[in-house]
Amino acid sequence: MPLTMRDCYLHRMTLCARVVIDVVAKRPSKRKRRRVTPGADAIRAEQLRSFARRDWALVEELKRSFWIERRKRMPPAEAIRIGDELREQVHGMRPDWPTRAERDADLAAHVRLAELLDRASASRHR
Repeated sequence: MPLTMRDCYLHRMTLCARVVIDVVAKRPSKRKRRRVTPGADAIRAEQLRSFARRDWALVEELKRSFWIERRKRMPPAEAIRIGDELREQVHGMRPDWPTRAERDADLAAHVRLAELLDRASASRHR
């Protein structure tokens, strides 16, 4: 079954929430706590909880509207680069992706689209 952008987004958010929960649960006691960077404030558990509890539906909607507007102005080279980055991300989550059946289905869809475009082009030139 092919992954959708929503599947990738939900998977990423699930992983993020798991990391937040693990960090909060495994936080060392005050005696053992060290700052990673001198002078930087340590991340507080409440900040992590706040991040995990944010309105992810709103975040998703804002990202969707951002990408709709961005794609309207995006040059082809950037679209190809972004598509390749998304492909690498999905492949990282599912190393077996795409399967032979998924590749065959994708090729069939492209062939069908090419046929439809050829027919539309031919009908315009009559």
